[in-house]
Amino acid sequence: MKLVALALSAIGFLGAQEPPVAPTGVAATTPENGRIDISWNANSPVPSGYNVWRAPVSSGVYVKLNSALISGTSYPNTGLTPGTPYFYVVRAVNGSVESPNSSEVTAIPTGPDTTAPAPPVVTSLTRKTRDTTPSTSGTSEPGSRVRVYSGSTEIGFTDAAANGTWTVANPSALGSDGIYAVTARATDGSSNQSAPSNAIQITLDTTPPAIPTNLRVLATPNFIDVEWNASSSPDVAGYKVYRSANSGSWVLLNTTGLVTITKYRDASVTSGNTYRYRVTAVDDALEN
Repeated sequence: MKLVALALSAIGFLGAQEPPVAPTGVAATTPENGRIDISWNANSPVPSGYNVWRAPVSSGVYVKLNSALISGTSYPNTGLTPGTPYFYVVRAVNGSVESPNSSEVTAIPTGPDTTAPAPPVVTSLTRKTRDTTPSTSGTSEPGSRVRVYSGSTEIGFTDAAANGTWTVANPSALGSDGIYAVTARATDGSSNQSAPSNAIQITLDTTPPAIPTNLRVLATPNFIDVEWNASSSPDVAGYKVYRSANSGSWVLLNTTGLVTITKYRDASVTSGNTYRYRVTAVDDALEN
């Protein structure tokens, strides 16, 4: 019984696999455009091989680059994006057991930037307006040049701020009344241009609505009711009522919003004064 126990103990000891130590002297160099070379000192004793792992951020989620174990002490990582930082660790391998990570190294590959920025995002709303030069806002790659288009015609440009926001406040005039599709494109410092942004629809309406008709008043000692026939325009949003007291200047009465019916009661009158009234129609282009 003692001999059997000793034999089993010996087998268990021989089957255990110690992890190798982490490689040392890891370095990253950029010998040519779009390439980073990783090198390290050979382990002693010599392991089965090495694996190189890469992450997009420091201490991030690493992904193994080599499909087969590396027998030497260097690895070329090619096809990289110039100007983008990459982060690496190396692990030694004995059988199926990896060492802990080496010290992390990082490098930024050289070469021309050929990557276009992401398309801008237009945050302005689809809307109807009487403004022939409506502003457009959005977000884009910080520092990129943002160009705004009506259809295929550029109508303005600006540079995105450090936080990526931008506004083209005074573009070229859209043109005659109608519907316009507005988009934006971004260009980075290497002249790479993005795809078009999302589109918003701007309906330009500079034609005033028809004048209300048949204005009439009913005077009492305490108030005056003003009534009129509705404007014949189909897009009327409401009305503004103005008053002139004793031939003075015209003053807007409904200062808190449009009148949405065809009647207004003026309760701020004084007996003995003479009042004149006029009413204007406002369409749904409003002040936008």
